[in-house]
Amino acid sequence: MAILDLTTGVVYLKNGAIAGTTSITFATGGALRTGTTAADTLLIQGYDTSGTPQYRTVATVTAVAGVPTIAIPILTGPLAVNAGTITAATTPSFSVVATVNNANVDQGVRFVFTDTSSAAGFLPFQVLGGAAGATNLFKVAKDGNTTVGGTLTTNSTVSIEYTSALAWGVRSRMKSSADGLITLLSNSEAGFTTLYLGPPTSNTGNGTWQMSKVSVTCTIASDTNCSGKGTGTITITGAANLIPAGSVVFGVTARVTTIIAGSDGIATWALGTAADPDAWGAGLALAATTTVDGTAFTATTPLNFPSATAVTFSGTGGKIIDSGVIKVTIYYFSFIPISA
Repeated sequence: MAILDLTTGVVYLKNGAIAGTTSITFATGGALRTGTTAADTLLIQGYDTSGTPQYRTVATVTAVAGVPTIAIPILTGPLAVNAGTITAATTPSFSVVATVNNANVDQGVRFVFTDTSSAAGFLPFQVLGGAAGATNLFKVAKDGNTTVGGTLTTNSTVSIEYTSALAWGVRSRMKSSADGLITLLSNSEAGFTTLYLGPPTSNTGNGTWQMSKVSVTCTIASDTNCSGKGTGTITITGAANLIPAGSVVFGVTARVTTIIAGSDGIATWALGTAADPDAWGAGLALAATTTVDGTAFTATTPLNFPSATAVTFSGTGGKIIDSGVIKVTIYYFSFIPISA
């Protein structure tokens, strides 16, 4: 039954349906509306001729307190959005806005592609730009490989994690911002221990340059990672011979974390090797927080060590060392020849 509201000119259809109509034309500002009660719905349906013929809902508009919602349960087939020619600031052509306030929400926008036999060049996601709209700006291939057409910029730390290798396909460069600073860290942000310029093994093309650093903490009183307590020379043992055979050492640094003491009045100490006891420092203070860096080196670095060598620290004048804790770090290069 149809009811005409003479005040507004609106026709209400009560408990019925319009059937067989070719089209409905609305005047400017005309609308299809839900009822005025919360949870009233307006259904947009299409007829499914397969299987059991029936109308299926493709969109549901629901009356709610605030902005009414529209739900599209299933969208089959390509979706094309033509935003036209944009000549001024405007709202985004496609925008998803959500407030996430539930601990169980773990997804925002998701694309699912079931790939059974797609072509090698299938791109699940791509952004094109340029004057002709044909320049790749961003794309994701079927195997997950991602290509960025320009510079990737971030306002915070970028973390790249991988299970095998991080590789460049062509000649590439790594650059920093204006200050020219590039920092390499391990995942724990403790600094890297080894950097290989070339494969560490099976490098048949050319040799490999290995840059390494090793740190050891020596607790003298318990001979932990070192030996020689009660003598004038302490030898680092925590990493076997701290300096590997065939390495070129650029320097050794140290930090005293617990004051160094001895039974016969030790006043200072030195850092070096058995052959050159003060190569990296002489007359060093005993106090905790004492540090040793390049300003203390007495040897001209770098130093070549054909055979494995231990790092030592000794009491000046042969004075005995009985206690203290010292952290030592060695920085060196190694060279791996062509494997075959």
